[in-house]
Amino acid sequence: MEPLLYSPVMQVPGSRCGGHGQRAEGRWRVIIRIGGQRAAKRNRGGQMTESKQIVQQLLESITETVDQLQQLVDADLDADCSHGCAQNGGVRRLLIHNIEHDRSHAGAISSIRSDAQQLQESELAFLVRDWLYARVELVAQLLQTPDEVLELYGPEEEWTVRKHIEHTAFYERDTIDVAIEETRGEVASATTS
Repeated sequence: MEPLLYSPVMQVPGSRCGGHGQRAEGRWRVIIRIGGQRAAKRNRGGQMTESKQIVQQLLESITETVDQLQQLVDADLDADCSHGCAQNGGVRRLLIHNIEHDRSHAGAISSIRSDAQQLQESELAFLVRDWLYARVELVAQLLQTPDEVLELYGPEEEWTVRKHIEHTAFYERDTIDVAIEETRGEVASATTS
């Protein structure tokens, strides 16, 4: 599978959104290339499957988008936007469109999986999804936040906002690193026994 490809994309005539990945005023947009080959499922020590690569690319893309959006201020929501997905509205309407666009495609993928009797049944996938929701809530608390907020304490709190964030980030890595290491250790000992 190709890595993320940065490319200007031409407008597709007649497209409801003015063309997916439309180039706007010299900006480059991330295009995710999805190969037509089926990748073998990844085993614990094997290579990454195509679907896992796509997940990684989507997460990298959203990080880039959040970085860009943090350059805006609330007043920018009322600014005009020429992109077809803004539907003759401004930046606010474009962002609303993007939210509904993601929901629409997630629903379509769910329907396709249902029709193919390939529903998402993985308990791990649901737990990771719920953790991602929780992390997004945490991140959202910091968007458009002045740095002074990082040093605030709540009533009868011993920790600042910064300390809560540092604690969360540390224990995310610490707990998962231990779980992965121990799980791999159990798998290794089970295969050598």
